[in-house]
Amino acid sequence: MMGLFSRWRRARILQRYAVPEALWQEALTALPFLADWPKGELEALRAMSVLFLCDKNIVGARGFAVTPFQRTVVAVQACIPVLKLGLEWYDDFETVVLCPDEFITYAEWEDEDGVIHRDDAPIMGEAMPGGPVVLSWPDALDAGRERDIYSLLPCGGGCPDTNPRPPSAATPFEKGAMAEEGEVRSFPPSPLPQGERGGKYDMPAVNVVIHEFVHKLDMKNGEANGCPPLPPELSAAYWQQTMERAYDDFCRRVDAEEDLDIDPYAAEDPAEFFAVLSETFFVASIRLRETYPDVYECFRLFYRWEPMWSHDSGKSSCFNKKTDSSDEPVSSQTKGNRG
Repeated sequence: MMGLFSRWRRARILQRYAVPEALWQEALTALPFLADWPKGELEALRAMSVLFLCDKNIVGARGFAVTPFQRTVVAVQACIPVLKLGLEWYDDFETVVLCPDEFITYAEWEDEDGVIHRDDAPIMGEAMPGGPVVLSWPDALDAGRERDIYSLLPCGGGCPDTNPRPPSAATPFEKGAMAEEGEVRSFPPSPLPQGERGGKYDMPAVNVVIHEFVHKLDMKNGEANGCPPLPPELSAAYWQQTMERAYDDFCRRVDAEEDLDIDPYAAEDPAEFFAVLSETFFVASIRLRETYPDVYECFRLFYRWEPMWSHDSGKSSCFNKKTDSSDEPVSSQTKGNRG
């Protein structure tokens, strides 16, 4: 009976709050990496985006008014990692906060010597354990911009107020309430080069929204460490072996200053490696398959789909998670302003 009710509720939401065609086409134009998606996958993504917008509040920080276009662009990208997994993977939070530019959280963290540091570097995005996702709108929109440094740091008292509820009468596309509290300070991002580093591929592999929402998947079983909860058909031992081997090779190549077709920030730590390579999987999947075919296969099994739209992905064996003994989970932040 509950299943019937859930299906009825879903159908009612999709009918009542369908994304207007003009708005949908505007969002697709803003996200050119979706141009080659099959029609059926785009229809599924459109439906899930509506459900996401009905379930989550996308609010502006510090007086930033969020438009229906901005909400739709964020929702579409946020739904990509869970398109085959289901929105229940995002049940641990209710709010996405958009900032007008890169922002500072003034997070405090303790190093191994017990020294407290206060982080005042600008960031493009942050995923908080059990809490919201915070994004810089220009970076959420500009999927072609090369990323600057990322880091995993504890979220300090400077995170924005992410609890305001929009008026209940608002449609999913009008939930543009503003977070009026908090210490987030935003400022214009410095210009960064566009396009592909080596010119080998047409599509950049950077997507801040996908990156931060992949961190939320990684946090489902504790601190983000590069290994989310895995399905039964995906061997945990193989995942660990595959990811560790690829991560070690990638760090070696970064240290050797080799030309890379994947963002070098993936070498920061295993959590960032998982998030950056997931971006590549969804935005430039051929690149990931050519560079790390075993990682591609693990992602294909984990995300339960084939972004290359082919059926010859090779072997299907796959990873046991290496647990982390940390007591306190940390947020994952995306820093900006590369020098």
